[in-house]
Amino acid sequence: MSPRKVVKCLQYAAVIASAGSLLGACGQPMANEEGGPDSVNTVTAAVTIPPSASMTCTLARPSGNITCTGSASNGVPPYTYQWRRTYDGTPDSWENGSSTYYDSCTIGFHTGGAYYSLNIEFRVVDANGYVSNTVAKFYGTCWRENP
Repeated sequence: MSPRKVVKCLQYAAVIASAGSLLGACGQPMANEEGGPDSVNTVTAAVTIPPSASMTCTLARPSGNITCTGSASNGVPPYTYQWRRTYDGTPDSWENGSSTYYDSCTIGFHTGGAYYSLNIEFRVVDANGYVSNTVAKFYGTCWRENP
């Protein structure tokens, strides 16, 4: 073996020995290091993914009955289900409810009464108070009799 190859092999051996020494030195923290006997105990926060909402709505014909079902994923259960409806662009306030919401939207051509637009929105709030995305279903032209 030539002297050049011997030196090269010794260099590799030195690198491997150094890496082994460094990795093998892991153990308990020293007195003044973080986590050592003289340090203050700290709590690290876990990353919490915010909740995500989804919703499906069905419109029964000819009755006009709407049934919406909302669900949540991610976040921290239990969830608070919130619903809001908007008539002709004016939103109601968010209302707590169950995962199912009922409304109505009569469709078709009618005399008398009034036509309006209806938008149904859904979101959830998880146990940490994080609010999900808002999902919506828009019904463009509904009809109601005059009161």
